[in-house]
Order: sequence, then structure tokens, then C-alpha cells
Amino acid sequence: MKVGASKRTIAPAHLLPMGFHDEYGKIYRDVFVRTIAVESQGKQVLFTTFELPSAVSTKRIRAAVKEKYGIDPEYVCFGATHTHEAAFSTSMMMPGMPATEKTDAYDEFIYEQAMASIDEAMANKREAKWAYTSGKSYINVCRDQQGIDGVWFQGRDFEEPSDKTLAILKFTDLEGKVIAVLMNYGMHGTACYLKKDEAGETMMIAGDVPGFVSDFVEGYYKDDGATVKRFPPRTERNTANC
Repeated sequence: MKVGASKRTIAPAHLLPMGFHDEYGKIYRDVFVRTIAVESQGKQVLFTTFELPSAVSTKRIRAAVKEKYGIDPEYVCFGATHTHEAAFSTSMMMPGMPATEKTDAYDEFIYEQAMASIDEAMANKREAKWAYTSGKSYINVCRDQQGIDGVWFQGRDFEEPSDKTLAILKFTDLEGKVIAVLMNYGMHGTACYLKKDEAGETMMIAGDVPGFVSDFVEGYYKDDGATVKRFPPRTERNTANC
């Protein structure tokens, strides 16, 4: 087995201010696209995750990967961490949302950085081994809550169950250095939703809980040069942050 990993910033510093009402004016923490490239028994698989509100259009990326590396689209896996602290690009928008020159430019920037991340991960593959484990993390709660009027809404019910499973796939080289970590956890990862800077003037871009967790683990393994990412959970039903 060979594994390579890479991350590139997708924080739109050159496009700020942006957003539906130009509400994002600063960057609190860079947001990233991360890629893990795995080669085993003649097959190649890519895992690419974006620290964005939702997944961008991936058809163009899959086509480029097929042309450049011969990897079939079904072996190219994408996800978005669903941060609530980042601006939308055009391809992330739902029907009726207003696209602009900036959102178009952001799509192009994300594409370029995603391809750069994939290229780097493919180029730095090295002999590796993998390990899997799972544990529990107690930072989510049931998000189905019933109001006093009997109507159910998205809330925080600390008494009802939620899936606490934290699944971890780790790739290390033959010297035991961590190449990459893929984490899976069911959580609506909002930490600073709609918060502004200290002056209360502008919203700031950040990676939310998934980004902060990735930063922490990458910092822990910084001497190894590890890339850590939180892949979209099996389901976010009944889970929310505390």
C-alpha cells in the first residue's frame, strides 16, 4: 500500500468581503481542502474533503482526475464538513440563491486548490500501513426537541440518545510516522455560528468544530507532517453540538 496526503487553503482572502450581503469580511482561521490518496493492489482511491458549508460541484474535478490519473469517478470520494462559518460559492447554492462574479471566482479558486491538493497527495505517496479504531466522544446531543406546544423542532435534548461513535482510520509510513487520519463523527459542528469580530462589525471565516479538531490533531502530529480531516458522518440525524 502507498498513501499520500495534502491540504491547501480555500479561504477566499482575495475575494473578501463576500457572502449574500458581503457579511464575511475577515478570516479568523483558514479553511482547507484536504486529500488522502490511497494506492493498493492496483487500485487508487482519493478522499477529498472541503471545509465549506456544502459540497461544491465535483463533476469537473472527477473528469480532470480521470484524464490525468486514470482514476474512475466511483473511486473519487468527496465530502464537505458543513461549516457555518464560510461563504458559499456558486456551485454550492440552492436554486434562487444569488450568484455573483465573486461566487463564480470562488468556485474557480476552490477547483484550482482542490486539484493542487490532489496532485500533491498523488505525488507524495509512500509505502504505508493502516489501522482502524473507534471510540466515544461526548460533544453531541440529540437535536430532536419538543416544545411546550407539542411541536418538534431542531433543538438540544440532553436526555435522548445520540450516536457518540468516533471512527478513526489512520495511515502511517513504515517508520511509524502519521501520514493522514480520517475521522468520522455524527455532529452538526457549529461553534461560532453568525458571530462577529471583537468590534462587532463583520463576520469571520473559520472551519467550525471539524476544522478546529483537524487543526488540533495535525498540531499533535506536526513533526510527522500529518494531514487530518473529518469526513462527513454516517448521518447527522439526531446529533447537534452542545
